Amino acid sequence: MGGQGPDDLFSLEVVNVDLAAWLSQRKPSRFKSRMRMAAIESGLLPWSNGFMHPNYSRMTVFFSLIRLKRAQMQTQCWVAGMVEKVWTCHLLGRFLNSSFERVSISTSLLYHAFGIRGYQQTRMVFADGVVRFHVQPNEKTVCCSDCGSRDVIRRGSKDREFRAAPIGAKPTLIVANLPRLECRQCGIVRQIRVGFSQPRRSFTNGWAKYALELTQCMTIKDVADQLGVSWDVIKEIKKSYLQKHFSTPSLKEVRRIAIDEICIGKGHRYLTLVMDLDSGAIVFVGEGKSADSLRPFWSRLKRKRGQIDAVAMDMSAAYISAVKAHLPNAAIVFDHFHVVKLMNEKLTQLRRQLFQAASWEQRSVLKGSRWLLLKNPENLVESRDEPSRLQDALALNSPLATAYYLKEDLRQFWDQSFRLSAQLFLWSWCTRATSTGLRPLMTIAKTLLALQEGLLNYYEPDHVRPDGRYQQQNQNGSAAILWHSRS
Repeated sequence: MGGQGPDDLFSLEVVNVDLAAWLSQRKPSRFKSRMRMAAIESGLLPWSNGFMHPNYSRMTVFFSLIRLKRAQMQTQCWVAGMVEKVWTCHLLGRFLNSSFERVSISTSLLYHAFGIRGYQQTRMVFADGVVRFHVQPNEKTVCCSDCGSRDVIRRGSKDREFRAAPIGAKPTLIVANLPRLECRQCGIVRQIRVGFSQPRRSFTNGWAKYALELTQCMTIKDVADQLGVSWDVIKEIKKSYLQKHFSTPSLKEVRRIAIDEICIGKGHRYLTLVMDLDSGAIVFVGEGKSADSLRPFWSRLKRKRGQIDAVAMDMSAAYISAVKAHLPNAAIVFDHFHVVKLMNEKLTQLRRQLFQAASWEQRSVLKGSRWLLLKNPENLVESRDEPSRLQDALALNSPLATAYYLKEDLRQFWDQSFRLSAQLFLWSWCTRATSTGLRPLMTIAKTLLALQEGLLNYYEPDHVRPDGRYQQQNQNGSAAILWHSRS
């Protein structure tokens, strides 16, 4: 104890003091007066100065260099000829037979700072830039980790370190002394269950929550570097959180859904996504892009007795047949995004055919016009001379110009006032596309007429009106799925 100095912060030492003999010395001091009053108030000394019960003749006094300002007594004391220093005394003890044994410091810090319950703090050490809180389980909480019986026999103990939320810039560790128990009820020998950490983890639940909050504004690598752990540790925390909260989302309030597929990674690996259009949450992820990919979703929806009113999707025959088979009363709505995408594909196909049949002079004009044809007119950039280049390409080839203007005219289908006007517009557009004699346009006109019910459902007031914005929501959800699938 004499070798410690002011730099030994957070260190604790135990000394045994003959309280009766020490307080009965003739030389009064301010420290002795406060010690006597504290001992009397706590029941360690009777009110009579001339009598002390033998059971209270010895006690354990913890001396700490922590300068606490709350409800603690700072004073000057002389013990065993020490140099005069400022100490903070913690008069903590537990009565057992004729002596007081060492017990824990207050558990409020463990609970409020680290979320640890059922443990006692025995000491706190600061060394090598790391704060270590040594804890041990309460006697009342020691039980078999399998059956919960308290009829156990101790078979030794072992210290385990767990990362906890840092104090300032200092890393913090919880050193738990965990007993190994033999249960008399079930007969197994096992270490007690750690309540503040998940099995096979070296960090507390509070530390995991702290790391998860950092990932909301930092990358996984930055969080790992900040906390001094590997990238895999932070990723596993994030992965566990996603599995817990989003693995089986509720289908109780789902009324309108969207079905779409995405391609992740290399090798054309596809996933089928089902999204709640009202909340934007992804409620199902299936392997592949066929009708079989949705079978687990239909089974789960049937068990939960879900009621789906409308389904937004692309014009995939597999998805259409699956929805009609399992949701016969739900309205199918083809979204704006996929219809325009199909038209753009046909326009690109026509441009390639015309490019192959064009002369060298015409090819020089058509070359590089693909994205000009697919762009909306309001998005053409004047500084790059895109409007004039587009007009040159259209003036050079009348079939290409016809297809381009039909593509732009198709966008007006979603600007109609009611269903009947939209139906008349669709019939008129398909008639004009068929009369051009261009095979790509005739094909898309035939497709739109065959699926016109799904297009016209856009104008039903009770149905969903997908306008392609849910594609962005799908991309946000698929980013998390792509990251999760690479584990």
